[in-house]
Amino acid sequence: TYSVSYTIQPTDPDPLVNTATVDAVDLNGDPLIDIDDHSTSIEFLPAISIIKSGPTSAFIGEIVTYTFEVTNDNINGDGCAIANVNVNDDVAGLATYISGDSNNNNLLEVGETWLLSVQYTIQANDPDPLVNNAIVEGQDRDGDTVSDNDNHSLDIFKPAITLIKYGD
Repeated sequence: TYSVSYTIQPTDPDPLVNTATVDAVDLNGDPLIDIDDHSTSIEFLPAISIIKSGPTSAFIGEIVTYTFEVTNDNINGDGCAIANVNVNDDVAGLATYISGDSNNNNLLEVGETWLLSVQYTIQANDPDPLVNNAIVEGQDRDGDTVSDNDNHSLDIFKPAITLIKYGD
C-alpha cells in the first residue's frame, strides 16, 4: 500500500484527474505495468460578505445614499476569486461599483473589498422606519452562486402641521 498527499490549488481543473502508474518485475524478470486514475470533484468555498451603511434619518423627498462594502472573506484559503459581483437593494435597486478592484480584472479577489453605492429618494408612502435589505451575489470558479445580505433602518421625518384656534 502506497499513499501520497496533495494540496488542491486554485488553478487545478475541476474535476481533478490523478493518474498513478506502477512498474514492477515478476520472478521471471518480466516487466509488469498497471495504470489507474481517480477523479476528484473540487468544491470551492468562497466567502463573500456585505456591510451596508447609510443615514439614520431623512425627510420625505430627500435623496439618500446607501454604501456597500463587499469583501471576499475566503477564510478557508482556497484562493477562489468571485466573478459577476452585484449588489441589489430591495428598495433602492442595483448599486453602482465605485472602487476596490485593485488589478481591474472584474474579479473580487481574496482579501479585496469593493465599495458600491446607490441613491434613493424618500417617498411619502415609505414605511417609517424604512428598513431595506441589500443582497450581494457573485459566482465562484465553478459558476456556483455565493451571497450575503445586510439591512439598514432609516427614520423618516414626516411633516406635521398643528393648528391651534383661539377665540373670545
